[in-house]
Amino acid sequence: MTRSSRWIAQFPFAAALVLGLAACGGESLVSTPAAPVPRIETTECSFTLPPAPYSDGVQCGDLIVPENREVANGRTIRLAFAVFKATGANPVSDAWVYVGGGPGMPALEYVWYWVPNWAAPYQEKRDLVYFDQRGAGRSRPSLDCPETSAEAVPRLAENLTVEEEATLALEDVRTCHDRLVSEGIDLTAYTSAASALDLHDLMTTLGYRQWNVLGDGYGSRVVLTAMRDAAEGIRSVFLMSNHPVQWQFPAYWSASFQRSLDTMFANCAADAACNAAYPDLEEKFFQLVNQLNAEPVTVHPVNAGTGKQFTVVVTGDRLLSGTQVAFYDNTLIPGIPATVMATLEGDYDLLTQGVANLFPFVKADGVYFSVLCAEAMPFVTPEVVEEANKDVRAEIKHFGVTSVTQFTLDACKFWRSKAPAAIENQPVSSDIPALVGGGEYDPIAPPDNAKLVGETLSQHYFYEFRGFSLGVWDPCMVTLYSSFLDDPLHEPDGSCVDDLPPLEFIVVEAK
Repeated sequence: MTRSSRWIAQFPFAAALVLGLAACGGESLVSTPAAPVPRIETTECSFTLPPAPYSDGVQCGDLIVPENREVANGRTIRLAFAVFKATGANPVSDAWVYVGGGPGMPALEYVWYWVPNWAAPYQEKRDLVYFDQRGAGRSRPSLDCPETSAEAVPRLAENLTVEEEATLALEDVRTCHDRLVSEGIDLTAYTSAASALDLHDLMTTLGYRQWNVLGDGYGSRVVLTAMRDAAEGIRSVFLMSNHPVQWQFPAYWSASFQRSLDTMFANCAADAACNAAYPDLEEKFFQLVNQLNAEPVTVHPVNAGTGKQFTVVVTGDRLLSGTQVAFYDNTLIPGIPATVMATLEGDYDLLTQGVANLFPFVKADGVYFSVLCAEAMPFVTPEVVEEANKDVRAEIKHFGVTSVTQFTLDACKFWRSKAPAAIENQPVSSDIPALVGGGEYDPIAPPDNAKLVGETLSQHYFYEFRGFSLGVWDPCMVTLYSSFLDDPLHEPDGSCVDDLPPLEFIVVEAK
């Protein structure tokens, strides 16, 4: 898996340029409360493992926990996990555990790539623990929503407004909701607070007394919640692409995306070659957005996943959606200015290639809505939306509020959830040592979010990674984090962060 297949769409049809979301079939609730919980049952490893020595002695299994901890003798669910044993001669006892994003993204699906390519230095000293959060990936029951993805590619061939697309997608979400409820799934039980307790149950049931946690994207909110609700045993945390508990991202989607665009515009203007090739990039970008909304163009890319050609009617709103998705991957960002200018000049080759490069992903939309409707959207009032979007350009605001903010609010009107406690909108205070960081171009969780998280963490170290977006998979990050893991009570040497080069934009000569 390349980094370009790791982007996380934060809304169900975002993905207007998604090439077909993979769907996981799912069993219903698969265990009974006859035996004590939590408990572990060993299983075969049903996913692709990394090569030796990383997977030597790997342990796979299911953690069995209550679906709803507030229900006495209620039904139980299974959380799939894997433990990769330390490879070094003198391992330490505190393990390392990864908490992934979404909400609803799997973790086990990608261990074949993650473990050898960036977690190997940590594995020399520590066991690595990965797990699929409740409702996601190989955990059961599955809250995947194939209903929300089945029509994604066919609809791309239609010239739909953002409002029309939202209406259709909302009905897909309703269909998924009704099916999950009919299967007996308690949608109120799939929250960050529940996942935080799952994390604690997993590590203690595995026998660890201390552990270090990396929370990525939405996973940072789960880790923050664990620091609040189940802190015992957490030795240190590393929070990337931060989702503060008091920050409800659907309200800030448009502002965060505009900040990433503004960063690109400013960095291109400051780069002599980029500025010479693409002068007035901001003006021309929005000229293209408005032009495509008035007169869409049709392209025929090849689906990178299936190898088959498909049709996309590219409107200005879909250009915004695709650009936001591209910002998740700092290997795609350098080509955005060239694509904009070529498309304005009537050359659609780069646009077609750009659509084809937006890889599919797996996300359990049922988890996404269960989490947001239970602990985020109740705090998103009209006043919050107005304040969040007061400085956002009209083009971005129209698309973002319609397709993300209002769309999620509308879905939460019928999605089954409970009213959240006030604490779900309040900062988390903790003295657990924390490394907090963000990527310069992150389009959903700007680096200032890490600063916001750090305001109430008494022992934290902040780093912004130049040239990166969501997920800073770089030797500098690995070195920095390894040093922090060895001694979380003292600030690690961050000199390599200062030396990170700026992103280099692709310059294409005019034909």
